[in-house]
Amino acid sequence: TMEDASPGGREAKLAVRRVAFIERVLQTGGPDYNDLVQEIRKGGPQWLLALAKTASRIQPVHAELTRALLGFEWKSQDALSRQACSEVLVNLASVHAEFLKPIFLRLVKNLNSRIAPAAETQNVEERKALNGDSNNPEDQVPLKGPNAMRVADIPINGSANEVDPDSKEYESMHKILHTTIGKILRIRPTAGTILVPILVRLFPQQSDSSIQQRLFVKNLLRITEYAPHLREEILVLLVERLVSLDVAAHHNPESGFGAEISKNFCDVETDCQHMSIDKKPLEAKMLSHKDQDDGGKLDMESDDAGEVGRKAVIADSKEAEEKLSALAKLNSMMEIVMQYLKIVVDQGTIALEVFRALLNAFARSILKSSGTRCVQHLLFFICNEDNKFAEKFLWFLMARIANISLSNDERRAAAAYLGGFIVRSGRIRQ
Repeated sequence: TMEDASPGGREAKLAVRRVAFIERVLQTGGPDYNDLVQEIRKGGPQWLLALAKTASRIQPVHAELTRALLGFEWKSQDALSRQACSEVLVNLASVHAEFLKPIFLRLVKNLNSRIAPAAETQNVEERKALNGDSNNPEDQVPLKGPNAMRVADIPINGSANEVDPDSKEYESMHKILHTTIGKILRIRPTAGTILVPILVRLFPQQSDSSIQQRLFVKNLLRITEYAPHLREEILVLLVERLVSLDVAAHHNPESGFGAEISKNFCDVETDCQHMSIDKKPLEAKMLSHKDQDDGGKLDMESDDAGEVGRKAVIADSKEAEEKLSALAKLNSMMEIVMQYLKIVVDQGTIALEVFRALLNAFARSILKSSGTRCVQHLLFFICNEDNKFAEKFLWFLMARIANISLSNDERRAAAAYLGGFIVRSGRIRQ
């Protein structure tokens, strides 16, 4: 017929044959099984779509096939192939719970993966802010007004030597990855118990690049939009990691309360004034450690002292650089979380839930840590937006002070926060 002769008709027939081929191969195996594995490794959308229709027949014994599927190159494949792979993973997770962990591992790992070289050659003019659009209403959080932002709209600006993470290629990949995770969580609500440990495990290390840190923070916050039942666990995880970075920066706070709330919560230049960073030439520093004789010559003891001084200067310089790096990463990550909190406050619908999550994180990590200077401003910010939150925070602090089962250090810290907050907050009713 004319319909069969058309390209669409031929493709429809081929699609049916692919499905029949996969069903037969999964049942009988043989040489054709290896051919199927090779086709899945290529990543084209036709075979992936056929596999999506037969996902219920995939079993743990099909190890080579599942490895080929999980090895899908998200960063280099086109949008159609990504969508097809997403359908396979969602269908596979819906019928086989044992595949949830490897699927989540691959999806989360790709949230921080680099895009193919084609994306790296984009002109700056072509790089656009993330739009995060989704046709699925379940993927979206209720907005307030036509111009309201979502987490996907928060820009992640790369430095001159970093690939722009706000490019369309990044957003296209992240969008389908989040859609896939969201669909699996809706099909299997308890799968969050598998996902959260993976998020903890794959959270970038302090030594990882700033772009990886920022991207992961943003992607974690995006998960809270379509998986609200995981919001508190994710926010607690974020605060704990920010506290670790804050402490690693080795601040020397001038008071127990910290600095006033400002736009730049961890100003690198200001905070580094607390560090003894001497920018004199290395030779001059070395000479300052040496004792010279009358003729300006150095004896053996002064040589030894100079060597010790040189090593000390190098160690101090390295430590200072690490602190500068930690402060810069902390500042950029804090900015992202603060923009998320601003979105939450503007929407209003989940502000109380987010406040409670931050209060829990404050009790678990901030209040028990010494030397934090920036992270507490997350809670101060949301308290500053609503006097009810400010008063709840005060009651919380007073309860900690009165709780004799807590350590003296924690109770003293709560008292310091209480006094400082009363003095500085403009949201406490008289």
